[in-house]
Amino acid sequence: GDEIIDNIRFLRFHDDLVVLRVKWNKIRILKENEFERHGIIRISHENGIYEGVYMIRNTGFLFFKKIASNFEDSLDLSSKNIQVIDKSIKYLTNLQRLYLNSNYLKALPKEIGNLTNLQVLNLYNNQITELPETIGNLTFLQESYLSYNNIKKLARTIGNLLNLKTLNLYSNQLTELPQEIEKLSNLEYLGLSQNKLTIFPEVIGKLSNLQYL
Repeated sequence: GDEIIDNIRFLRFHDDLVVLRVKWNKIRILKENEFERHGIIRISHENGIYEGVYMIRNTGFLFFKKIASNFEDSLDLSSKNIQVIDKSIKYLTNLQRLYLNSNYLKALPKEIGNLTNLQVLNLYNNQITELPETIGNLTFLQESYLSYNNIKKLARTIGNLLNLKTLNLYSNQLTELPQEIEKLSNLEYLGLSQNKLTIFPEVIGKLSNLQYL
């Protein structure tokens, strides 16, 4: 109905509930650990008024409401059994750090390229086979953790990530590196062990600031 509520502590949730919206109410106290058994993964608020509660059920489908103006700059969704990220991730334009490690992702939506303020992207331990071309839009990215996936090739647009300092590609399926990787002049760490590279990529020799390989 139209009733304004100020507490949802004692509400009972239906097992199939995916998204619970509590916008335009007066809820000011909401502890995340009270809702863990329901699968709630994120609570977003502004000035103490909670704008939304985001849930993930057995489907592993992750959905975001349009809350770009008030979302925190860091989002940790590691080990949440996530299989699919909806294109609505494009709304999280203020995000600086995104942790999606240890899930079941096979791909990223092209809308990941809208997160142009992103500085840290952790996709460690998923099932990703390739990155979208739009990854090149993340020009503020400094750290990217992509180890323990099934990545077979890198998008050439990776050469646009001029602020990148750490690129961990340990334990993937790479057979070669794109020539454009030579543009990563600030790269200090490049992890390439346990891939399928048969020869040493000459392009690595052009990374003047590389300290660890």
